[in-house]
Amino acid sequence: MIKFYTFTVLLFFSFKTISQDIVIDTLMLIEEIEISDSRPENSGICSSVLNIDKDLFELNSGYSVSQILSVSGALNIKTYGTSNLASVSFRGAGNSHTAVLWNGFNLEQATSGGSNIALIPVFFVDEIKLQLGGASSQAGSGAIGGIIRINNSSEFNKGFSTRITGNYGSFNSHSEGVELSMSKKKIFTRIRLLNTGSENNFKYLNTEKFVSQVQRQTNSRKYGKGFANDNGFKIGDNQIINTHFKYQNDFGQIPSTMQSENSKADQNDESYKISADYKYKKNDFGIKARAGLFINNILYRNPIDGLNIVSDIRSETQISEMEINFNLFNKLKINTGINNTYEKGITNYYKDIKERNRSSFFTSGKYQNKTKKILLASSIRAELLGNKFLPITWSSSGKIKIIENLHFRTLISKNYRLPSFNDLYWQDAYAKGNPDLKSETGFSKEAGFIFDKKIKTGEFYFTLTAYDNNISNLIILIPEENVYSPKNIRKVQARGLETGIKYSYSGKKYFFEFSTFASYTKSTNKETVSEELTGKQLVYIPVYKIGSLMKFRYKTYGIIFTKPFTGKRFYTADNNKNLPAFTLGNITTSKDFKFSTYKIKMAFSINNIWNTTYQLTEWYPMPGINFNINISFIIN
Repeated sequence: MIKFYTFTVLLFFSFKTISQDIVIDTLMLIEEIEISDSRPENSGICSSVLNIDKDLFELNSGYSVSQILSVSGALNIKTYGTSNLASVSFRGAGNSHTAVLWNGFNLEQATSGGSNIALIPVFFVDEIKLQLGGASSQAGSGAIGGIIRINNSSEFNKGFSTRITGNYGSFNSHSEGVELSMSKKKIFTRIRLLNTGSENNFKYLNTEKFVSQVQRQTNSRKYGKGFANDNGFKIGDNQIINTHFKYQNDFGQIPSTMQSENSKADQNDESYKISADYKYKKNDFGIKARAGLFINNILYRNPIDGLNIVSDIRSETQISEMEINFNLFNKLKINTGINNTYEKGITNYYKDIKERNRSSFFTSGKYQNKTKKILLASSIRAELLGNKFLPITWSSSGKIKIIENLHFRTLISKNYRLPSFNDLYWQDAYAKGNPDLKSETGFSKEAGFIFDKKIKTGEFYFTLTAYDNNISNLIILIPEENVYSPKNIRKVQARGLETGIKYSYSGKKYFFEFSTFASYTKSTNKETVSEELTGKQLVYIPVYKIGSLMKFRYKTYGIIFTKPFTGKRFYTADNNKNLPAFTLGNITTSKDFKFSTYKIKMAFSINNIWNTTYQLTEWYPMPGINFNINISFIIN
């Protein structure tokens, strides 16, 4: 049972606000920014942070977050075809090393140790930021490779508005969304409803057959529904309360691989996200508090060979947090606070209900000199699991102005990840958990240059970053008498280069932008079960990844072209077999019709315009050329 009364008290007394407005801007800003949360503002200000283009949100509201992020060169996404499962990784790390934060709350599931971004609809999101590099001192367990920050915002004094949007595309894919909002001087409330569905019955070339043949994907239908509510209340000149609620129910059939036929498996995902936050700010002193409850239910069914395999997994997380912000000597900004995270896992593959409770203590500081040429930041986080201290995490960073428009920055951090409940306690005929597992730990270093010059009609931006990330006690499955069990026996080193370029130009009636982000990643084994695997690239981690975007707008007409490139990926640990590199092209054209009290947005998208044959995971085909039509009716 949920500790309902405890949570109710925490929810009543513990609140925190993101306190940020939507930026009315259609630019894709590949630049260093200050995130509005106080902790990242103090300790992660020198991190590489990317904003995801807002036009991609508005014109593709029927997509999932994983589909939008797939065009970025800053991260790697692995999906099992078009199923409702997608994992993401930064800088050569794994999915469990990526923290997904929803309004500041870490969505890591205690059972699996990761987050599934394929189940996050774009329609429910106002903003996405990608923070590259280790940040466990900010986000806690799992933030070894990077952070995906997904935010919902409260806008005051905007009046009433309605948005009705519909999408229809290839393979009978569709979505229908309704958004109603009321925004007054001191009250903001918004309701969103979403319905989605797709047959996913696309044709593909099956190269695993003795003679390659074109087949149609079967057992691939998926559909979902969701409800979201965001509220904001100004209770004084210096105080704000926000509340958020989101419910989703998604069903997806699991199609056959290229090597198998007649799959009948399916999975149902149900989730609840509830949070409230409070902020008080006066002069240089501030208090923030918040609490959240997150419930995920996963039901997997697979009738095979007369058996009915059923996996029923429930995870619950309760988070409460409070922090204080103040200035010292008008130059040093201090943030300090406490966090409590309670996790529970229930499944028919555990012997009993599994629980754990973590208490965290964190402090960060930021210093900037009078000339603003030097910026220094640091943070530290200590966590207590039960009565045992976890590895202390910390970060130190700095930014120095070399000449006008050119800065040098550097960041060093210590990070960690707790083993998941599945790692520790799973029991079936093929796998056995290991309750003696240690936490994974990481040590990250990075340095780079930033050149940013604004001109009258636009901006030019360039960044270059080199990084090195070492992960110890990495958990891998080891077979023992045909039963797999996780062990802490691998060390990995991920190092590489990242570069980003953006150029924008604005005229009276038109706007043009080009941006690209490229990464080179060598993520190799330093120590593992076999000497033959030492020095080998980790599976499904591409050495090269590039994401490019070009945008042009003339009056009410627009066009966006994205071109992501993914290098070859090995899918065997000895690097003897690989999936070939591929390049995709996606184009979206749009037209706005504006009237006195309402407007209509229409967009037509063609994805994979070159009909490229590719796979993100071995034996799971991806669709060829396909289209999507989006129509939105907006009343202000």
